[in-house]
Amino acid sequence: MIVFEIFRKRRTFAAIFNKVWPLVSAYIPYPPDIGDEPEQQLVFTGALVYGTVYQSALAAGTSTSAAHYLARMHLRNYKFDSAVSESITEIFAGYDDAEEQEYTDLFQTRLGGIVETVRAKGDAADPADIEPALLELSRSYRRVTFTPE
Repeated sequence: MIVFEIFRKRRTFAAIFNKVWPLVSAYIPYPPDIGDEPEQQLVFTGALVYGTVYQSALAAGTSTSAAHYLARMHLRNYKFDSAVSESITEIFAGYDDAEEQEYTDLFQTRLGGIVETVRAKGDAADPADIEPALLELSRSYRRVTFTPE
């Protein structure tokens, strides 16, 4: 039934996401401690994509299950390899561990705030409006350790 829910809300979701993502992607402040490591940059960018899709879907009125499904499906458009995709989805999986849950909540809260800010400002929204939240996410990013396959 998730597919039907997404189908019913797709226009509302697209209108929200298509206003938010260009502002988020206009200025992605990569975490300072990752330097020029492309895998870490991909995970951070992917986390922004996933969270933006998820929060846009929630703002459109979907359930959390449908929002997660839509975010995972949207990640496929970016052609990340399996290790990067898995690392991205793990950020949003939530865990019993309080520290991991706090990290998940930080991403969700900040990206949800970005979506609400852009929705409230409408066409007057500017990348500077969301820059503080993106910088906080950048500073809070946790390096991912990749295991060789």
